[in-house]
Amino acid sequence: MSPFEPLTRGEQTLQRSVGYYGPCAAEGIAVRRVGQEHWAPGYHIARLFTNRIFLAFIDAGRARCVQEGHVWTVTPQHVLCLGIHRAVEVVCDGDSPLCLHLVVADLASEEALPGFLRDAPPVLRIRNPVDLSKVFTHMFEVATGGLAFGEAIVNRYLHVLLALLQAGRVATEGGSSPLRVLRRCKDYITQRAAAALSLKEAARNIGVSHAYMCRLFRQLEHCTPRQYHTGIRMRIAADRLIQTNRTLDDIASELGISSAFALSKMFKRQFGMSPRAFRRSERAEEGVQHLRH
Repeated sequence: MSPFEPLTRGEQTLQRSVGYYGPCAAEGIAVRRVGQEHWAPGYHIARLFTNRIFLAFIDAGRARCVQEGHVWTVTPQHVLCLGIHRAVEVVCDGDSPLCLHLVVADLASEEALPGFLRDAPPVLRIRNPVDLSKVFTHMFEVATGGLAFGEAIVNRYLHVLLALLQAGRVATEGGSSPLRVLRRCKDYITQRAAAALSLKEAARNIGVSHAYMCRLFRQLEHCTPRQYHTGIRMRIAADRLIQTNRTLDDIASELGISSAFALSKMFKRQFGMSPRAFRRSERAEEGVQHLRH
């Protein structure tokens, strides 16, 4: 295997930071840099830290984070949490800059790494993002304010920051491998079968890009998300036609479809016959089965 090569490609539209160079504190961890950065669309980094952690609160924008074959989508109020001995790539794949507050800290040894970060995914969701954002902001204000004992204050804030991350982090379902992302997409679509589907809203709620969600469905389901959603709705309609005497208007209303006519068109496209023909054929088959028994 070839050695890891760090990579930085693309532009930063904003970079404001303050560096510190003092020794690590008794706890074995110390802030080295506090900053605000904007990474332009297409910005791409690859990193492998050995004695350093990188924490960044996302204010705006979108990116994709890849580690050990798993993919996470980075969106506002997420925290990038890049630890040690695990190669990671971040690619800004949105239409606007990725805006972040960042803190870089050095470790005196591996033992100084907070336990909860040892196996943490590189992207964390936080229950208390407002409180976390305030800590990042205060650290930056102290760092850039030229205060006496500013470095000591920033290092105290670092421990507050780590405590908030540990207490507020939300499980990320083992990392978003393509199959896990697809399962979340399918669950989301199935739960909303009785309504019109906004693909962009679905992708946003799942935490992936619209293009990535569509690509997953094409590659793994051999259909589009829209086709998958329609298939779920038409299977529900077929069940209602067989199991009940409800009218097409009632079934269309249940599924959030505008009219019986629209339902009939969708149903025929899906199954090759009209709802009425389907109901007659299924019930005729049931009668034949009943006579045989």
